Amino acid sequence: MQTPYRGLTLTTAPAQEPVSVESVNLMLGLSSADDNALVSSLVLAARQACERYTGRSLITQTWTMYLDRLPGDR
Repeated sequence: MQTPYRGLTLTTAPAQEPVSVESVNLMLGLSSADDNALVSSLVLAARQACERYTGRSLITQTWTMYLDRLPGDR
């Protein structure tokens, strides 16, 4: 996932999405599993868009920050 912050890298992605494919299928009234891959990618994209917009993680994940120098160093 791209981040707007330089030096910040996603180390460990979320283990699951905030909404399951099954619950989305139920809400949309989809009975076939044919669209599961599409629904899964849409859930992922929606979570990432929300995280970019809010600047917060919706699900536990690990990020690594790389600094050229310590804050306050001149």
